[in-house]
Amino acid sequence: MKFRDLKILKDLIFFTKRDLFSINPDIPKKTIDANIYEWTKTGKIIRLKRGLFILKKKLDYYSRDLKTKIQFKEFVASRLCYPSYLSEEYVLSKNEILSEGIAGISSVTLKKTAAFNNKLNVFVFRNIKRDLFLGYKSKYFLGEYEYFEATKAKALFDYLYRKSKTMSSKLKNRNLVSELRLNLDTFLEKDFLELREYSNKFGKIKLLKIINNIIKNASNY
Repeated sequence: MKFRDLKILKDLIFFTKRDLFSINPDIPKKTIDANIYEWTKTGKIIRLKRGLFILKKKLDYYSRDLKTKIQFKEFVASRLCYPSYLSEEYVLSKNEILSEGIAGISSVTLKKTAAFNNKLNVFVFRNIKRDLFLGYKSKYFLGEYEYFEATKAKALFDYLYRKSKTMSSKLKNRNLVSELRLNLDTFLEKDFLELREYSNKFGKIKLLKIINNIIKNASNY
């Protein structure tokens, strides 16, 4: 197969090995594997995960400006592991709730915890219980391709839910807003109400204490 044969896939954002077979079903599997190896080695295609690829020219096009590049990476996350939604550190940092910078894009998923490291970024997926898989909103890449992102309150809840497993339950005279370096200035009353709603519905005793401590010590509550 010649690289120019891939032009038939130009309308696809991503492509798989099956898509390559669809170009010419008579091509032997070992030939396709050899082509993929050569094209990834020469940088003509980018491997996002095992079996999922994107043309380098298409990736460059989606990286033409910062906003499109960010949205594309978010959309990629949704395709690396489905179902999933952006949450925890990534969404908190994006909304300037976490004071320190982060590396990678974090999501929660109903599947097993996993991570993918490719040329776009490091993508981390953490397992979450089915009854906690909520509190997200639809977003669209290029106004057409849907993916999901947690609300600020749900991202914080997911973050605290995970961290609570290793945190001490002794909270007397402690300020977790300060300890966790949280900036809740962008939280509105509706965000606090949403956070408390998740807490009351899903939180165990220790998590309830943690969230109550955070709401109590939020300067704008």
